[in-house]
Amino acid sequence: MALLIPIMQSEWMSEEGLAAELAPLLPGVDIRCAAAPEDATDIVMLACSPLAPGLARRLPNLALVQKLSAGFGTSLPTPTCGQRCALRG
Repeated sequence: MALLIPIMQSEWMSEEGLAAELAPLLPGVDIRCAAAPEDATDIVMLACSPLAPGLARRLPNLALVQKLSAGFGTSLPTPTCGQRCALRG
C-alpha cells in the first residue's frame, strides 16, 4: 500500500516535508513523492494540492483522494477517478 503526495504549490509545503510529517502517523505505509512515484499499481492513496489533470487515471488501484488545500470543489471531476475512489476534502 502506497500514498503518493503530489504538491504543486512549492510556496506552501514541500512533498518531502509532508512525507516526513506523515511517516510517524502512518507506520507501514509507503509514502512517495511525485518526483519518484515508482510503480503506480502500488499507489492506493493520493494526498494532493491540487489534483493534477489526468493523474488519477494513471493510478489503476487508487481508492482515496485527499485534497490538502481549500477549494475541494475544483477537484470533483469524477470521470478523473474510478468508481471505487473516495474523494475527501
